[in-house]
Amino acid sequence: MADIFISYAREDVAWVEKLNRALEAQGYRVWWDRNLATGARYLKETEAQLREARATIVVWSKTSIDSHWVADEAALARDLGRLVPISKDGTMPPLGFGQYQATDFSRWNGGGGEPLPVLLKALAERTQLTERAVAPKRPVTGLDGRVRIAIAAAGGFLLLLTALEPLVPEYRADAPYRLLARGRNDEAIKILEAGGPSSVLAYAYAAAGRYAQAADTLTATTPWPRRSIDFRRPLEDAARLMRSAPAKISAPDTLPALGADLDFVYLFIGAESRSLEFVERGIPADYFHWTIVKFWWPPSASLRKTEAFKTFARKARLVEYWRTRGWPDLCHPVGADDFACS
Repeated sequence: MADIFISYAREDVAWVEKLNRALEAQGYRVWWDRNLATGARYLKETEAQLREARATIVVWSKTSIDSHWVADEAALARDLGRLVPISKDGTMPPLGFGQYQATDFSRWNGGGGEPLPVLLKALAERTQLTERAVAPKRPVTGLDGRVRIAIAAAGGFLLLLTALEPLVPEYRADAPYRLLARGRNDEAIKILEAGGPSSVLAYAYAAAGRYAQAADTLTATTPWPRRSIDFRRPLEDAARLMRSAPAKISAPDTLPALGADLDFVYLFIGAESRSLEFVERGIPADYFHWTIVKFWWPPSASLRKTEAFKTFARKARLVEYWRTRGWPDLCHPVGADDFACS
């Protein structure tokens, strides 16, 4: 098992090589995709290493902020409590990660001077904490792909963080997710209004029936500097659709694609099945975005009752897992071959 997983954009490989050497010189066992064995399945091996590592360094840069792979790896690391962000060139973290301070490496010369000691201190704290907190290391087993991480993040692991929270202030960032999962929207909103991802705050407003505020939050969201110029359009589309809630859209198939962090909007305008699109694309590669946890939150109740969700659950082998390991509270078998969720 590696101590550290490094998430980065391919264009930054030469710089990351220097970082890797600096960390290994400090005695850390580092994994990055240059360590992939010949013939290994990229996504499976990467998922396994990310899940096992005690800390994940995410290298934000002008290229990595536009990488879906880096964003997904960073989200999983965040939700597992293992995120250690740095900025290679002074680039600000993208939407959803601004509340996590990224150590500025824009003037790093590759040696042992600043800011490397700052990073080493953060890693020492994170790896020691993770070693104490993650036991057993496989809270959910038997299900291939990143679904295991999402389920763990939604359940037992976050409950463990709740117990640790009085002594670990940085884990308070996870509190809104636990509250939203339990339908305690107003409590989550109070935390998010004080500082949190704007997309999650918009979700919380919508879950509480405050659709205008949800739309206003999306409209007020400003892409980070150097962010792709195309990022503005999904926010505008999401805000426009949210303003129509709770009215039901008559032609869901004609709606624009919103992406993983904004597709919750579909839940509130009668287009529930559209929220499955992003995660469905990852099924062939056993890859699941962390937002799958939202499918178990109260606003997704209507989605869980659809044939589209049942199809997704079968394709993702969730049903296979449930039949082997036990059914979740919100779903149950119907006869020998069917099931229903509420």
